[in-house]
Amino acid sequence: MSASGEIPRRSLEEISLRCQLEPSLKDVFVEGDFDLALLRWFIASTKDLERSEDVNVYKIDDVDLTDEVLERHELKRGNKSEVIALCLEMDRILGSDSLSVTGIVDRDAEEVLGESHNTQSLLRSDDSCIEMCLFRREVIAKATALAFPGFKLDYSAVVRALSPVLRKLFLYRTAAMQLGWGLRWKKPDSFVVAKKDSITFREADFKRHYLQESGYIGQVDLFDRTVCELEARLSDAMHSHANGHDAIFLFGLLLRSHCKKQPDMDKTHPHVLVHILTCCLETDVFGKTQMATALLDRLGRKSA
Repeated sequence: MSASGEIPRRSLEEISLRCQLEPSLKDVFVEGDFDLALLRWFIASTKDLERSEDVNVYKIDDVDLTDEVLERHELKRGNKSEVIALCLEMDRILGSDSLSVTGIVDRDAEEVLGESHNTQSLLRSDDSCIEMCLFRREVIAKATALAFPGFKLDYSAVVRALSPVLRKLFLYRTAAMQLGWGLRWKKPDSFVVAKKDSITFREADFKRHYLQESGYIGQVDLFDRTVCELEARLSDAMHSHANGHDAIFLFGLLLRSHCKKQPDMDKTHPHVLVHILTCCLETDVFGKTQMATALLDRLGRKSA
């Protein structure tokens, strides 16, 4: 039950009944606020969808999913797991060929860990997370030209600077998941320094603090072995091994090393920079992703 003043969360029964009564309507469910804003903008602005007004995008927080439903699909509580559970339940109730509900989730480390729940109604980001769509050549070029004209590095140089650190941070998160340790994440802010065209990462210090703060420093050898095993399965492409928040923070750090005025430095803070990058993402660039193409296909098709 919702707290006083809050909008009641929708039940599976309500969603499935609406789908059956209004088959022309399409609902898209996402993990969080960034995905919600991005997908609403894309669906409303794309020219490849005739009736965007028939599509609604919701955060999974709007849905009431019980522990019983999650346990049925061997999923733990969390936004991504809840989107997956919703899609699996709608398949069960409406049939796997239904187009009424679509879920969109981050790919994360699924391929490295060998974990995934598959259903036609569930779409995954092309990259490790949806935020990494902001790290396209066109987006970086536009953002730096308009907001940071003093920044001289091109897209390839940005990737070379960010990728090694993003890779390590991604592996550390993934190793903790693989081991089931539930480590509290340690922000890398105090362990990285940007110098014009590179980022130095005090990896050993970061790892020590990361393990020590959760009481696992005595298991460092096991952690290192797990990281090595996972790294052997990891693609070389930056977009496949990056956390979006880490990428935006590190890019801001790199930009700041080129800034000479305080107003320019203020724009490098993650909560500002993410909006600058998002506003530089064009519809046709996002529309070229496999996830966006598959989404428009589902939204544009008519239910049988």
